[in-house]
Amino acid sequence: MDDEDEQQNEVLIGGSDGYDSVVDEEPLTARERVRTCTAKLLQITNQLQIANQLQREAAEGKLGCEADRGVGQRFSSRDAFRDAVSKYAILQGRNLTYDISNTKVNQRLGVKCVEGCAFYLYGAWESRRATFVVKNMQLEHTCHKNMKRNRQLKSKWVAKQILKVSKNRPHWPAKEIVETIKRAFKVVVQRGFAYKVKYASHKMLHGSMHDHYAKVGGYIAALKASSPGSCVELVTVTKLNKQPAPPPVFQRLFTCFEGLKKGWVDGCRKVICVDGCFLKTFLGGKLLSAVGRDGNEQMYPIAWAVAEGKNNLSWEWFFEQLKNNLGLGDGEGVCIISDEHMAILNGVTNVLPKAEHRHYARHIYALWHKTYKGDELKLMFWKIAKSYNMADYKENLETLEKLDPDATNAFTAYNPRLFCRAFLDTTVKSDVITSNMAVTFNGYIINTRTKHLIYMLEEIRASLIQRLVLKRMEMHKCSSFLCPNIQKRLEKEKNKAAYCDVMPSSETLFNVSYQLDSLVGLADPGKNRIKDPYENPSKPGHLTRTGMEITCNNCQLKGHNKRRCGNPTSFASEPLTKKQATAAQPQPQHPPTEAEAQSHQ
Repeated sequence: MDDEDEQQNEVLIGGSDGYDSVVDEEPLTARERVRTCTAKLLQITNQLQIANQLQREAAEGKLGCEADRGVGQRFSSRDAFRDAVSKYAILQGRNLTYDISNTKVNQRLGVKCVEGCAFYLYGAWESRRATFVVKNMQLEHTCHKNMKRNRQLKSKWVAKQILKVSKNRPHWPAKEIVETIKRAFKVVVQRGFAYKVKYASHKMLHGSMHDHYAKVGGYIAALKASSPGSCVELVTVTKLNKQPAPPPVFQRLFTCFEGLKKGWVDGCRKVICVDGCFLKTFLGGKLLSAVGRDGNEQMYPIAWAVAEGKNNLSWEWFFEQLKNNLGLGDGEGVCIISDEHMAILNGVTNVLPKAEHRHYARHIYALWHKTYKGDELKLMFWKIAKSYNMADYKENLETLEKLDPDATNAFTAYNPRLFCRAFLDTTVKSDVITSNMAVTFNGYIINTRTKHLIYMLEEIRASLIQRLVLKRMEMHKCSSFLCPNIQKRLEKEKNKAAYCDVMPSSETLFNVSYQLDSLVGLADPGKNRIKDPYENPSKPGHLTRTGMEITCNNCQLKGHNKRRCGNPTSFASEPLTKKQATAAQPQPQHPPTEAEAQSHQ
């Protein structure tokens, strides 16, 4: 059994990467444990496969490790010789260094191992043969293999070896890269080295950032050609004080597709959650997003923008773009939901002064919870925030004051009118006070944010297209009149309504009692149906015979009935009815009884 098999057995039996590792502090169900162990086993299997592949390539000579073939070996160039030395040092686990490096005299290179080791390698350029030749070599080592330090293990060299893997796995975690290098090359590296490897492989695959951002103009032109109604607005900065003038520098990019804009205007409530998140590249920047709620109470991305940061200028520019594309006007009838970032507050005030601006209750609770902890206080916070009327709001606030007066003062200091349901404007017809939609979108694109501009925007576009198609297919399969989530919510409300007693007070006023609580409210009186002028009010739904022309059953003439008929002959010739015939028949004669005979006497 070789070392690699022993390592595999160690991993599968136990250890830091096996089944004995702690996955989470909270208790997990059996199904979650199975899923976690399966995921770890697949991760270990992938690492072993990659490491074995690299070792097979080294054994087959695909890595070009030919430095041990003897004196006189030729190389096409000095760099090819250096590359062969690097691969030899890495695969053999030797910390080799260059003690001679002279580019002026025959491009000489001398290689040695650690101090006290007999290994030596010397090569130079031969002008007569136009090739780089190994002149002298001593390949026997008197030192031990080194797994912690190898100066020839460069990030660019490793990036070349794992380039195919990096192309298939652009989000390859640094922890797995460290483990793969350890298994394949027997060298222990730090996580920082793994990030350098990821950067080098990314640069090999996608080129430099100057070339990348030079393609932004073409990308915008392609989007506008395929969707003329979409808005893609680019903002650049040019330094005019320099001569010659440098190329423009990217600053912001706003994107709002025509389909998303039309869907929000026609089919969504006028609620917009805005938020910003970090871009996880070495260039930095922020992604500003505006997310609505669709008919199924799920996220509906409206627009997003890449900006230099979350400042007053960027947010005000973002709200201006939203206002122009969605036709928001001065914000009347629109609700903006955000955190308490001052740049967002200033942007909404300047661009949409008449919009209702709500604050994330979850964000306020996070600040309030830093000082006032405990499950009981947490429960009271959300009871107050989710109270639908002033009576419940005041009652819950008084309960909180009895528990902790300081917590009550801190709660009211955050201006409850901005995050409590009891103070919301009913024009928008939405009781949203949390940041669920914006946070959901940020989590939805968390892996996408690790890519550079064009790749990130294209992946967001493709993922949203796929999401909209799936949602449309789900709604086609839905058999209920309402959306699935709304139907579930309605069924819950029906179960609660079964415990309510409703007593009408007038046509539009009703008294609703639930246990010890009573509520008097107005109901929609509706409109009565327009009745037919000949409809009988005592028999709704049945028409009277008013206006109909009658026919006489005696003379068969129109305009009168049988009672008022003046033609008796027709009446006499008419056959008798069954009742009349029975009455006209003579009664049969019976002999008198003894009682009748005595009564006559």
